[in-house]
Amino acid sequence: MTSQTIMLILLAGGMLLLIAAATHFSGSGNLDNIKSKTVGDGQHGTARWANKKEIRQTYRHIPFHVSEWRSGKNLPKEQGLVLGCAGKKNAVTALVDTDDIQCVRFVS
Repeated sequence: MTSQTIMLILLAGGMLLLIAAATHFSGSGNLDNIKSKTVGDGQHGTARWANKKEIRQTYRHIPFHVSEWRSGKNLPKEQGLVLGCAGKKNAVTALVDTDDIQCVRFVS
């Protein structure tokens, strides 16, 4: 090997050691700060199911009367995206999101 090759290998090794030392001593690469938080403090996310009050406040509850709607009677004033339903077989209420939203449908 030539002296230039040896010098290049030593320089690359020195740079690698310098980067490793900087990473080790910076302290930003560990998870100690995250592990010290209690569960539910945001480190695992904060998603949850909506309760009944939030569902009542968020969505419009529209009685589902298909036979009347087909004849043009008692048409609902609200329009939006139907996200679910509640009730029994003959007393179904649609949960409709009336916000200004966009729903994309892909047709093949």
